Amino acid sequence: MSDAIAPTPRVTAISEQLLSVVPLSVSRCETKRSIATLLGISTKELRERLKDDSDPLAEAWADGLERLEARLLRVVLNEAESDSKQRLSAAKYLLDSKFGYSDRKADQGQSAQVAITFVMPKPEALSTFLDRTGAIDSGESNE
Repeated sequence: MSDAIAPTPRVTAISEQLLSVVPLSVSRCETKRSIATLLGISTKELRERLKDDSDPLAEAWADGLERLEARLLRVVLNEAESDSKQRLSAAKYLLDSKFGYSDRKADQGQSAQVAITFVMPKPEALSTFLDRTGAIDSGESNE
């Protein structure tokens, strides 16, 4: 029986200066690979460190995601008040794909249907309608 101990993953030290760039990079939708390269670590190490909430790298990453979400929400609010459908659609797509937002009420257990009811008058003869509405001038003067 061997007393082999599983190797612990090597954690690369990251300077505060490099760590401060992480939120900005995440908020600009940089890839994990490019951020890992910037930090001088492997993508695998980055993924592992993001799982540890106490790691300063994970905290910086979460800060970047919050910035991205806030920026996208601002775009949605600004564009909802304007006429730019293209930017609004793009921001809504990003919010849905990155953060699970959805504008579909059915996804939230609510019906997304609109009911419109038209009340139509009963059919009547044309002469009756014209008499009732006064649409035909009888030639009489009210003076």
